[in-house]
Amino acid sequence: QHVELVYNGVHVGTYYLCEQIKIDGNRLDINDAYDKDDIYSGNAEDYGILMESDDGYDEAYQFTTRCKIPFLFKDDGNDAMLAYAKNLVQGIETNLQNKKFTDAYANMDITSFVDFLLVQDLMMNSELKHTKSCYSYINDGMLYAGPVWDFDWNTLPTSTSYSEEGYAYNKSIVSYGSWSYQSRDQSSPSSSDKNYIWYPRLMSDSQFMTVAKQRWAAVQGELNNVLSHIDQVKVQIAKSVAENEKMWPLDDKNNRKRGSVYGIGG
Repeated sequence: QHVELVYNGVHVGTYYLCEQIKIDGNRLDINDAYDKDDIYSGNAEDYGILMESDDGYDEAYQFTTRCKIPFLFKDDGNDAMLAYAKNLVQGIETNLQNKKFTDAYANMDITSFVDFLLVQDLMMNSELKHTKSCYSYINDGMLYAGPVWDFDWNTLPTSTSYSEEGYAYNKSIVSYGSWSYQSRDQSSPSSSDKNYIWYPRLMSDSQFMTVAKQRWAAVQGELNNVLSHIDQVKVQIAKSVAENEKMWPLDDKNNRKRGSVYGIGG
């Protein structure tokens, strides 16, 4: 929900109120290794693992694949769970490197990766480029893409800012990516990489593209409902947005950070 935020009696703008992604029966419903009502069994494969690909690389449990894609645990973990996750994810990536797509899909939910790609392409989300706020999770020996999150960094950009990135609206954002597999384990990600979370490799596989085309044919009609919803929200928050723009101008000629003069925001 969009909300009007008043902080210490001062109206400070329009904000978006939502639930964070977390392991929970009403959110991401996978088996939590550290649920207060459960006791860790000692077997990492018994539990689900929520991860984020983000080159901020600042979590207690994290690893980087040979394609320099970071995976960070977003909940508590332990060394056994880290080893399990890294082995599963790296195994998928190595099979993709060797073009053993069937073997990769044995531990990878291809439908969720197709859905994730469609959303990123529709939003033209550059966070795929060097991976920020891109979630995935492991459950029952399978890697799933999603849930989707954030879309706050160069998402639905203007034509001007988009041309600065060198992209075109009539091409998939993934077409600008590259596949770079290293021969040894990596200790950290690289923000200059354009790995797009394996999609440049996946889109070279006929099976993946067949699933993608079938999925797009099935959901394309829903776009009209999405666009209609966007138009409705635009009307609902129009006055709020006008006031918000006065406080936080998006076209600041001095290129100042849009941090809050009240010490909040960002």
